[in-house]
Amino acid sequence: MVKGDNHFLKKYTKNYPSMHKYLWDIEYFGYRFWLLVIIGLFIVAPIINYFEEVEKEAYQYSKVTWGIVDYVYIGGGKSGEPYIDFHFYNDKNKLVKIEKGIFSKPFELERKCLHDRKIGDTVIIRYSTVNREYAKIINCYWNENTKKKYGFWR
Repeated sequence: MVKGDNHFLKKYTKNYPSMHKYLWDIEYFGYRFWLLVIIGLFIVAPIINYFEEVEKEAYQYSKVTWGIVDYVYIGGGKSGEPYIDFHFYNDKNKLVKIEKGIFSKPFELERKCLHDRKIGDTVIIRYSTVNREYAKIINCYWNENTKKKYGFWR
């Protein structure tokens, strides 16, 4: 320790004893913990709210189409949430691939739906026409009833 550092700590403790006690004494540990939790919530909550609003706005302008499953992540244990990679053609007839990313949200689908999917299966998706990063599977099953329900019946 440098000689000046020790002098600073003694001066700090002498001039601000209550601050030093609050920062370093074990009896105030609970207060410090809850103070850090509250500060963390004030920082994290607006960020989460912002991303939810962006997603909500993106799906306001959306269309329904069909896509093809490219890869299925079942997850489990410590490996994370289930996810399905897929691709589809958007309204401009361009190929769009949706792959698992770092901040990908898990699908809100039944476990049976996720476990029954294989590479090459057809799924029904909703995609944003204003932000191409937003697309999600809304139905895993491709049969006569779902074709009628989503307007794919010809």
